[in-house]
Amino acid sequence: MDTRRTRRRQPVDSGKRDLSVLFEYFEVHNRTEGKSPRTVEWYNQVLGLFYRWLKAKDQSTELGNIEEMTVRRFILDLQEKPGTKAAKMSSHTVYNRVNALRSFFNWLYSEGFTDHHVLQNLKQPRTTRLVIEPLNPTTL
Repeated sequence: MDTRRTRRRQPVDSGKRDLSVLFEYFEVHNRTEGKSPRTVEWYNQVLGLFYRWLKAKDQSTELGNIEEMTVRRFILDLQEKPGTKAAKMSSHTVYNRVNALRSFFNWLYSEGFTDHHVLQNLKQPRTTRLVIEPLNPTTL
C-alpha cells in the first residue's frame, strides 16, 4: 500500500500569471522528472496550440481567467477542425490533447498555482473504435 501523500502548496498568487510562464515551469518540471524528450515536446505542442487558440479568440491568457468552459470551447473547436487525412480530426488526437491539458491543470493544482483543479470535472471525450477486418483467404 502506498502511504505517500501528495503535499499541496498554498496558491502562489491570485492567478495573474500568464500561461506562457507556467508552460515553461511545466516543461522544466517534466524534464527534471525524467520524462522523455518526445513527451515534453508533445506537452509543449499541445499547450502552445491552446495558447495560440486563446490569443486568436481574444481570450485572456492569465491563469485566473481560464475556466473549464474555456477549455471545453477549445475542445469543441478541435473536434470540428479538419484533420490531416479525414474530414474531422481523429477522436484519438482530440483525446490525447485533452489528456495533455488535464495533466497540465492537475500539475498547476498540485503545485499550488490554483486553489482547485480547474478541469477536475472534465471527462475525456469518447474515441471511435477502430475496427480492422482480419485478412482471410478470400480477400487475398
